[in-house]
Amino acid sequence: MSISAPLRHALVRSASGLCVALALAGCATWQAPPQVDEAPLRERAVSAISNGVRVSATVLGSEDSKRMFGADVTRNGVQPLWVEVQNGTSRGLWLLRSGTDPDYFSPHEVAWSMHTMLGGTTNTRMDDYFSELGFKNPIPPGATRSGILFTNPDHVTKLVNIDLFGSKTLIPFSLFLRVPGGTEDPRLAQLAASSAGAAVTDYKDLTSLRAAIERLPCCATDAGGTAQADPLNAVGIGQFSDIGAALVRAQLSARCARV
Repeated sequence: MSISAPLRHALVRSASGLCVALALAGCATWQAPPQVDEAPLRERAVSAISNGVRVSATVLGSEDSKRMFGADVTRNGVQPLWVEVQNGTSRGLWLLRSGTDPDYFSPHEVAWSMHTMLGGTTNTRMDDYFSELGFKNPIPPGATRSGILFTNPDHVTKLVNIDLFGSKTLIPFSLFLRVPGGTEDPRLAQLAASSAGAAVTDYKDLTSLRAAIERLPCCATDAGGTAQADPLNAVGIGQFSDIGAALVRAQLSARCARV
């Protein structure tokens, strides 16, 4: 089938216009921030110290993301987590990323989600920039290292497990972090309040503790305490933060086993 000259010229102009449009779309407007200031993150960080190591962490919100990455990566289902490790030991340590989130994102995955068609060198600069901000192992003896872990989002309180390991060494941390823009879960607040106001009995031996557990009600009831429901036998022994961390670690272990 032959094509007339005017139609052929029209098709060429349309194709050229499409190429120009694609090229313009690929000319990304993303620019790396001129500098990265971790001070605002450090100011609201939650910290813990164990075995000569200090760990601090902060959840980044949308504004933090724009300031640090030049774009809001939280819109893509990513929750950046700033982590700082001060290694006061005499051995090198490594941060186990899968211990924090077994489904964590690599810096290149997050950068790729922001790539534009025909972005070319801009996409490459974005890859390099995100990789530079990512947390890097190892943490040498006596050194302080900070960086970003790209995790899946939590919308209320983020319970972060940070596992550091070295030669014959494992130093675990569990931190409760506020999620910017999140609201407090009323169930957690109610549980914490009831635990704080409850009478505490200190059992000195396991026999007394077992006897006290055996005296607990065997089954759940309704709000009025009248109708008896199914057996509910779950006892957690320890601080609220320790129990919560153990439950999260058990959940993470189950997720890793299914992968």
